[in-house]
Amino acid sequence: MQKNYMKPFAWKLFSLAFTMGAIFSSNAQSVGTQSFTATGNDDDPTTIVVTTSGGNLTINQGQPIQSITISDFYGVDTYGDDTYCGDYFGFTLNVDGSDVITEGCAIDMIGYDLTGASTITVTSVDMDFWSEEVQIGLELEVTYTTPTCLMPVNGIVDAVTSSSADVSWTAGDTETSWIVEWGEAGFTPGSGIGTQTVSSPSISIPGLDPNTDYDILVIADCGSGDESYHLTIPVLTACAAIPAIAFCESFETDSPNLACWSVIDENGDGAPSWYGYNEYMWTFLNNDAWGDNIARTGEYTAAIYTDYNSGANDDYLVTPPMTLTGNEVMNFYYRVYSSNEPNDFRVLLSTTGNSASDFTEEVMPLTIASNEEYQLASVDLSAYSGDVYIAFHVPAGGEDGWLLMIDDVCVDICTPNPGIDGDIDACRTDGTIDLGDVITSDYTNGEWKNDALQSLINGSMLNVAPLNGTYTFNYIVTTGCTSDTTIATINIFNPSSAGENGLITTCKNQQIDLFGALGGNIDAGGTWYAPDGSPMASSYFQTGTLQGQSIYKYIVDNGVCGPDTSQVLVNIQNCDYLGLEDVVLENMTLAPNPTNGEFQIAGLPANGYTYEVMDVNGRVIRQQETIKATTTTVDLTGVENGIYLIRISGNDTERIARIVKQ
Repeated sequence: MQKNYMKPFAWKLFSLAFTMGAIFSSNAQSVGTQSFTATGNDDDPTTIVVTTSGGNLTINQGQPIQSITISDFYGVDTYGDDTYCGDYFGFTLNVDGSDVITEGCAIDMIGYDLTGASTITVTSVDMDFWSEEVQIGLELEVTYTTPTCLMPVNGIVDAVTSSSADVSWTAGDTETSWIVEWGEAGFTPGSGIGTQTVSSPSISIPGLDPNTDYDILVIADCGSGDESYHLTIPVLTACAAIPAIAFCESFETDSPNLACWSVIDENGDGAPSWYGYNEYMWTFLNNDAWGDNIARTGEYTAAIYTDYNSGANDDYLVTPPMTLTGNEVMNFYYRVYSSNEPNDFRVLLSTTGNSASDFTEEVMPLTIASNEEYQLASVDLSAYSGDVYIAFHVPAGGEDGWLLMIDDVCVDICTPNPGIDGDIDACRTDGTIDLGDVITSDYTNGEWKNDALQSLINGSMLNVAPLNGTYTFNYIVTTGCTSDTTIATINIFNPSSAGENGLITTCKNQQIDLFGALGGNIDAGGTWYAPDGSPMASSYFQTGTLQGQSIYKYIVDNGVCGPDTSQVLVNIQNCDYLGLEDVVLENMTLAPNPTNGEFQIAGLPANGYTYEVMDVNGRVIRQQETIKATTTTVDLTGVENGIYLIRISGNDTERIARIVKQ
């Protein structure tokens, strides 16, 4: 016995069905019966609604109704017993919005005249504040005008796929032509998505959508414009096979594939419990219904209650159809509610269909589960390709158990395709980079790893701001069968640095080095540009014969972070380096010269003059100091040996003299 689970979150087993009874004709009138049933819990409540005009009352075939009477009624508990009707539960009969019988039973209902009613509603009533399963059966006897063209009967769904349906029927009389119209369930006749006239009592309808409810209306054509009322044949198309890779089911309310799971209660013992969930058959159970946190993630899990049945099970939980490629593994989690009451199950596979007899391949052997915490299981599916169904089967004759749960059923690749390593140059000022852009991988479910720098990784994003140098990061794709590692190499550069702007004060015809004026960190390999923008071969040059100021630029680019620019202002004063031996301040002398450290400036007045010490590049190494006596001692002990320039200035005169430290 197979039950396709179509409304997964109405936590009662609810069915509404009708059957046609015998039809008797006399004096252009016919009498027939139509039955309606519903099963559920009395406190939910369970309801039957019958609409007499254009609704689900169809025994009259659209003809005027002369009378309606309740010809039979039953309201019983889960054991088929009506003994407690009126004490534990009862039923309300409502006609066109008004209650005409409250807390009634069969004796109150049978024979009640409903002639003229438009809407007839029977609703269960909980009378003892305890939830009981109830079953309702309502039979209506209807007298109506006999149609001149009888409606077809006995509509049957012969075959259905994800895109087509084959249906057949029996002629209502002697007609040999039928008009068939179809559309989504509940469509208004005349507004369907397709129509066809056929001369045999069957039709194959293509072009349907997967997992969709359709109504197929069949009208008898009795000739000369005489047509019958329509026979409605409801059809639910099958689910289309979905790619197995990346399929993941957590049984939550927003799951896109939940309606495509099916439940097979092969031994037919499944039924709603007093607690609102199905017993002895697979169901989708939430934490609230069970009264405890039983889902691994979210609120719902697939579960089967088996307690007190001594192992009398034969129940299947069947996945939607999935397409395998020969490289998949299925992972899922399972647990039981009590380790003292273990459950057994196995995993089966079908390549033909989703009936119990189709599951002939065992892909996970019978397992006795006693773990109260969820445990991961993996099933290797790499031996299969094409469309398959997979079933979690609780077989007959096993453990009594209590509650077995399956959650988070996901399909992944078995052996991942190897990724391609990559490398990239990055600048610290980029802030973050996406490691996924560095490598080539078919997968997005891997994990980036670098134990020393893990705190800088967020998903696939790497914070490069604190780094400088070359680093490697591993992208690890782990599957149920193996793992693959792809390496990203990141070369991280500091921003290009041309140094800090500087100033050179110099004389005409003096050899200077522009680098000597820059401060801070300076990257080598850049280019100096003259004031006219032309590149210079070197940072060394002679100042020439003109006094004035010019700006020289240094631009350096490491090829990753973009260029950086600094500049040096060269201030050429009114002095000539080639004439420094001439006496400007005739009485000034430097002695001893050469010197080992200390020397004296002599021959100057005691006021009005200052001196400063520069290297041959014009960079000041001793800031300007005032000459306070005719003899001033200068100490160069702490500087390197070489040639230095002593600039004496004051009273609108200036002299630059050389001294050698050795």
